[in-house]
Amino acid sequence: MADISEALLLRKCQEGEEEGFRQFFDMFRGYIYSLCYRMAESREEVLDLCQESYLAIFRGIKTVRPGCPLKPWVRRVTLNVCLNHRRRRMARIREEVAAWAGHLDPLDAGSLSAAGTSQDGPAGQVELGEIRDMLQRAMEALSVEQRMALVLFHQEGLSYEEICEETGWPLGTVKTNLFRARKALARAIGDYRK
Repeated sequence: MADISEALLLRKCQEGEEEGFRQFFDMFRGYIYSLCYRMAESREEVLDLCQESYLAIFRGIKTVRPGCPLKPWVRRVTLNVCLNHRRRRMARIREEVAAWAGHLDPLDAGSLSAAGTSQDGPAGQVELGEIRDMLQRAMEALSVEQRMALVLFHQEGLSYEEICEETGWPLGTVKTNLFRARKALARAIGDYRK
């Protein structure tokens, strides 16, 4: 497939051309998957979020103004899908907790065993896998707002102001969410090293 400009791709999608949608999918599927992966808690959830994101994108593609860059719009739609999914999930959890009030133990992340010093080879790979798993669990424990702020700032490279534009949050909320997310991750890393 030859490279296609975003403007031409947008026009094709807005006109309902199947080939345009296929090219759009090819252009953005890795990006959408990456965003969903960072916001989800399981592989199945990632795939569900990707599918919901594709549907939301294709339903809303006609609202994109010609000349607007597609990547920020795709990011906004995908993160909104993830945020809405997380809100629905948290509402279900709150209902379950209310139904089982008094019968549930607080979430116990458990203690992480400390690995020795970093090593090359199989032992180092195991340690890296453990660290990756620990960080994934720590990310999952963050609120959706904290996780979104962290992803947008550190992984997407957006400035505070750009995060404000993406999320509609005031600057203080962005900074607070980033601070709390970093603090939680630092605590998880500290627990891991003990």
